[in-house]
Amino acid sequence: AVAAARADVFDLFCEEGAWRTLGCFVTGQLLGCAFRPGAGADDAAPPPVLVPVLPPPALAVQILQCASLLLQNLVGDGPASGDADRRALYYLLSGDVVDDLIGLPVRWYAAASDDAGALHELATHHVSLLRSLAVRLGDDTVQFFLRHGRAGYDFFPLYGRALDLAGGGTE
Repeated sequence: AVAAARADVFDLFCEEGAWRTLGCFVTGQLLGCAFRPGAGADDAAPPPVLVPVLPPPALAVQILQCASLLLQNLVGDGPASGDADRRALYYLLSGDVVDDLIGLPVRWYAAASDDAGALHELATHHVSLLRSLAVRLGDDTVQFFLRHGRAGYDFFPLYGRALDLAGGGTE
């Protein structure tokens, strides 16, 4: 009965497009863009800059936590995990949402907020989400993490993002 209820809730989650909505919300795609005054020198009136409208960092943290927990708890390891669990994992990994979450624009949040503590927490939960994705990487899921380039599958965004964050890159 519990397994059936769990499956029904996840089916509803999928049917309503909640995964896509969460991804679009945290990356600013759902809220659209707004014009912000440009930074100019002296009396010159700089043109306005189009920037994404982002949710507050605390809300983005909650979304990242939700996504991370969903990925961590969706499929149990070992022979007890069923086909329905695998299909659910494939559903979550197969869309562009995972790419959007991997490339979460933390620098946009930094530009929009002066709360260093909230930004640190956001970055921490982003790394936790990346770890949750890396744990799900296997022979049957690797195709969801590879991107096709000119020479075939030659781009691995999860790895590139991890290197960027570990090396103190732009984020």
